[in-house]
Amino acid sequence: MDISELNRTLLMIKVAAVNNYPDPADVIENSRLLKLSPSQLTKLKGIKSAMEFKTKEMERFIDQQEKKLNNLFASAKAEEGAIIIILTN
Repeated sequence: MDISELNRTLLMIKVAAVNNYPDPADVIENSRLLKLSPSQLTKLKGIKSAMEFKTKEMERFIDQQEKKLNNLFASAKAEEGAIIIILTN
């Protein structure tokens, strides 16, 4: 995943929250109140699982990019071009 894809994903999450779209975990938690069918609940659990996987993937990506940047600054080679290369990969 590159930075632009990560930014688009984070923007979509923010837009959903601002527009009152609930997190799948919240919907699952309130499934009885919402009278969800077993099929709806199964689909929501799949969505929640996929989101959790993507979150972990994004966390690993961000950690890797931070380590690269930290190493670059620690080596005193943090020039604009080198930073841009890290941030666009």
